[in-house]
Amino acid sequence: MVWQQTPYTLPLLLSGGLLTSFSVYLWWIGRGQQSHGTILGSLLMLVGAEWVFTYALQLSATTLSGKLFWLRFEFVGVVLLPLIWFGYVLWYTGRDRWFTPRVFGSLGVFAVGFLILLVTNDAHHLVYQEFQLTTIDSLVILDTTYGPAFGLYMIYANGLLLATLGLLASTFVHTRGVFRWQISVLFIFALVPGIAGILYVTENNPLPGLNIAALSNIVTAFAGGISLIRFKWMDVTPVARDTTFDAMNEVVVVVDPAHRIVDLNASAGLLFGDPRDEIIGTPATEYIPELDAMLSDPDPPDRQELTVSAGADERVFEVTISPIKDVPGDETGYTILLHDITARKQAEQQVQQQSTRLTQLHSVAQKLAAAHTTDEVYDLAVSGAGELLACDDVRISAVENEYFVPQASLNGDLSETCSPMPIDAGYAGYSYSKGSIEIIDDMTHTRSAAADTSESDPPSAHSVPLSIPNADTTTNEETPTHDAEYRSLLSAPVGEYGVLQAFDTGPGAFDDQDRQIIDLLLSHVETALERVAVEEELRAERDRLDEFASVVSHDLRNPLNVADGRVRLAADELDGENEHLEATKRALTKMADLIEDMLTLSREGRTIGETESVHLDSIVKQAWSSVETKNASLTIADSLPAVEADPARLRELFENLFRNAVEHGGADVTVTVGTLENGFYLADDGPGIPQDERSSVFESGYSTAANGTGFGLAIVEQIADAHGWDVALHESQEGGARFEFTEQESVYDRATPDQPTGES
Repeated sequence: MVWQQTPYTLPLLLSGGLLTSFSVYLWWIGRGQQSHGTILGSLLMLVGAEWVFTYALQLSATTLSGKLFWLRFEFVGVVLLPLIWFGYVLWYTGRDRWFTPRVFGSLGVFAVGFLILLVTNDAHHLVYQEFQLTTIDSLVILDTTYGPAFGLYMIYANGLLLATLGLLASTFVHTRGVFRWQISVLFIFALVPGIAGILYVTENNPLPGLNIAALSNIVTAFAGGISLIRFKWMDVTPVARDTTFDAMNEVVVVVDPAHRIVDLNASAGLLFGDPRDEIIGTPATEYIPELDAMLSDPDPPDRQELTVSAGADERVFEVTISPIKDVPGDETGYTILLHDITARKQAEQQVQQQSTRLTQLHSVAQKLAAAHTTDEVYDLAVSGAGELLACDDVRISAVENEYFVPQASLNGDLSETCSPMPIDAGYAGYSYSKGSIEIIDDMTHTRSAAADTSESDPPSAHSVPLSIPNADTTTNEETPTHDAEYRSLLSAPVGEYGVLQAFDTGPGAFDDQDRQIIDLLLSHVETALERVAVEEELRAERDRLDEFASVVSHDLRNPLNVADGRVRLAADELDGENEHLEATKRALTKMADLIEDMLTLSREGRTIGETESVHLDSIVKQAWSSVETKNASLTIADSLPAVEADPARLRELFENLFRNAVEHGGADVTVTVGTLENGFYLADDGPGIPQDERSSVFESGYSTAANGTGFGLAIVEQIADAHGWDVALHESQEGGARFEFTEQESVYDRATPDQPTGES
């Protein structure tokens, strides 16, 4: 094959090499995740390179057979290029749904059919009718006459070209910035070869004999190189990303090295509040001054928080700044992403506020648990509500004789501003009767409505001036000036005890969270009021017992002493033992013991004095030494724990137990005191207590001993209960009685006493 040197050969080979390089580059950047875009773009460049290379060889050949040989290969690229270009534009404009067998199957059948006609052209001459060589300016050129099949190809190719131009034009209208430049380059890719091909086929060729459609690839190759570098062609998914760019809720701003805005999405435009055309080119710091420091920071953190004023509101954003680079190390601008975290920050603030409130509530609840009077509870209720709600005033009223009677106020004395009011009046009556917490955002309107209410109309819960006792709502008296400034109200019932109300000078001061926290507070207030009422009842009962004890002490002991004295005088006069007098003495002694135990039970049984940490073994030994034990013996089984107790009352407990053991177990009984996992026990080896009698031994007056009063074990149980201990009766290992004392709550510090253990 003989070759000729042409002025077009080298440019064609260079453009073919450039197109091949682009093809390899697109394949390389999309490796591992080949998308339609990178695959089609790579094929587009590769087929374009094949057309350019084969045309360069066909142009350089000097023989007819050589030119025809390369012409057939040249048409492989010519036929496939419009089809691949059509697929690429579909992807670029976001119309991937058109990639169907129906669309590309029919187009592919035409392309393959045309190539078959080209290969078999010698048999039918449908593509080319004649071939001849001609010389133009010393260049041997192939001169051809086209057949009817070539006309069909031109319809096919130009039809696809027009379709892609329409798609690109439609996309151009809806895009902006760098994407418009990309689409402009794509117009060059389509129009230059298309126009050149039409000029070539219609014999309006400015370069006679040369295929200027193939030569135009030199222009498109270099235009593609510029676009790839300058406009990031194929670095992004243009239309899909641009559509997503505008649809993003996040604010996205693109700035140049001088921090001027060069692009932004719709969310950014809404934030800045100006038309996009006015924003482009403006320094970003005009809208967000803090960006200047962020963009100038050589080592910015990955995430930064920024508060931006948006009209009357403030929005909090998490800012991410990413440099845009053409080549490594060459920064050309920044992409600024502002993710709105206002809702999250508000939620965090609410959680923190609620956590603080719960801590405050816990503190108030502890104080309420220690309150001893209703006045103290009321004062804690209003101060606690004031702290939790951060409002201007809180008042609480108690129900007395069908009236709300003021009890306490956050701002001081209520005597001059509030007076009792019926329990069915106002918001107080409404919330109390419904048992619900009511919130009024603005009482200005309800005052106005109340002023027009006639006396014949009952006051509505939503039309009364105020709900705390300060005006007779049934006669629509004017609300005092002290309350006229209050606009927000929260009215909440305190069980059956009364109502608490909070006031604030601003409208809409209370919300559902306030309702929840006040509901929790009032549950503690109600519990405290119930407890105080029980304590007051117990104190009254104690006073009655003290009165009874006084009666017993004075009215029974005096005649008993007289009787005892008379019996002794009678015994002296008889000068000797008398059976009847001895029986009377024993009866009088038992009566004295009964009176003493009754006084102990009524005055001290359920109360204890100041407690301290005491060693059980020391108390046990003291109690044992103070009781008439005859021949009985004591064994301390192991190291006894230290307990928090009233030493005198604890000693009395053991004294009663020791007496009980000696009285029922005999003179030589052995008593053992030992440790339990959460308490202690006392056991003896006496005859024990029958199973059917164990539930009765702690009852006052129960005794099986002839001389027993029956109050000893009742006193033991009451002392244990006063210390927070449970006492249970079981059978000991030796068959005797075993009393076990265990804590109701944690009262043992498990300290090991220093005193040695042993028997006494």
